[in-house]
Amino acid sequence: MTDDDEKDPFFEDTLDEAMADLQGKIPPEQFAMIRGVLREEMREDATAMRLLGAARPRAVPKQSGDRPASGAGGVEPPGPPAAVMPLRRRTGG
Repeated sequence: MTDDDEKDPFFEDTLDEAMADLQGKIPPEQFAMIRGVLREEMREDATAMRLLGAARPRAVPKQSGDRPASGAGGVEPPGPPAAVMPLRRRTGG
C-alpha cells in the first residue's frame, strides 16, 4: 500500500462505507484487520480501482473550450440564435 492511498479521502470514505455495517459489531482488532485486507484487495483488483475511479467526483470546468460554459459562474452564452428564414411553400401545380 502506498502513502497516497492512505491519504486519499475518497478511497478511505469508500472503505468506511463498505465497513459501516461491521463497525461496533466485532472487536476493533478484527475490524482493523478486515479493513486492511479489503484495502489491499481493492488496490490489487484492476476492476475495483477502475470502478472507484469512475465513481470519483470530478470538478466541473467553468469553461468549455475557448468560451465560458453555459451557466458557469453566472455567464450566459452570447446572444440569441441566428434568425432562420421560413420555408416558402410552392403554390399551384
